[in-house]
Amino acid sequence: MKRPVIGITGNSHLIDGYYPAQTGGLMSINAISRLCDSIALIIPSIPGNAQVAELMAICDGFLFTGARPNVHPKFYGEKETEKHGSFDLERDEFSLRLILACIEVGKPIL
Repeated sequence: MKRPVIGITGNSHLIDGYYPAQTGGLMSINAISRLCDSIALIIPSIPGNAQVAELMAICDGFLFTGARPNVHPKFYGEKETEKHGSFDLERDEFSLRLILACIEVGKPIL
């Protein structure tokens, strides 16, 4: 039996404050692969890597992770303040487009 493929959104991260990377937490990966007996696939949240339609065809569902950066307040009608902390606009825009596509077709999301 084919195991489901679950896409996990990546997050921008600077390794050692210098090397830009897309990362995913082991807790999320282990939950998908071990507990759900599914294939965990980290998806870089960067423009140009993959189109939403391509990912919808590859993945059976998606896990949208939290991260240090907060969702930018412009996505929920508020103004940015210093109290919001840092942001990852590329991740926000990518994730929101993918979430809307999943809702439209009823694809599972966590």
